[in-house]
Amino acid sequence: MTYHGEVVIIGGATGNTDDASNKVFVLRGGGWVELPTLRHARWAAAAAVVGDELVVVGGQNANQLVPQTEVFDGSSWKDAANMPTPREHLAAVSDGSYVYTIGGRFLSADRASAAFERFDPKSGAWIKLLSMPTSDESFGAAFLDGRIVVVGGEEPTQVLGVAEMYDIADGKWSTLPPMPTPRHGQVVATVGNTVYCIDGANRTSRQGAIATIEALDFS
Repeated sequence: MTYHGEVVIIGGATGNTDDASNKVFVLRGGGWVELPTLRHARWAAAAAVVGDELVVVGGQNANQLVPQTEVFDGSSWKDAANMPTPREHLAAVSDGSYVYTIGGRFLSADRASAAFERFDPKSGAWIKLLSMPTSDESFGAAFLDGRIVVVGGEEPTQVLGVAEMYDIADGKWSTLPPMPTPRHGQVVATVGNTVYCIDGANRTSRQGAIATIEALDFS
């Protein structure tokens, strides 16, 4: 992800995936620079930026869900209110005012979540929103002009091509045309009025990496 125009890597797993990292690095001047460490090590977490604050949510460590929300102001991390529904392999997006946490799972591929929640960095408060139509994990999400687009994901025995959209003003979910190439673990980003789905894997677990890019145009 990017923060103040720089690529940032947050937490993750080092070797043994039961043990998470609290390291944070920024790509600066052609090299990696270490930033202040997370207060709570985690992997399979999600992050989003609101203004000058970087918000990290969810994840797991040592086979336990990490409920703490952490906020970075450019110099240090602080704890905020816990996420109402702790989970990992979730997604997070920002609309410029709030952080939205989407789906995920509860430490197992057969325990996917449809939870959809919103965090307000100004007040430090969480609220629950209308759940996703499809319980999903290891998918991608992006914000586009007042809407949140969610694509892909996986179930225990298959990857998904599902695409859904949440309209923030209306507070409703709708179904979009499915992706031609079902996948999970992909990168999803918006450029202009187009949502791009980049790479990922077309088999469950950590198999079947692909180099396929597909786009959905909202023009």
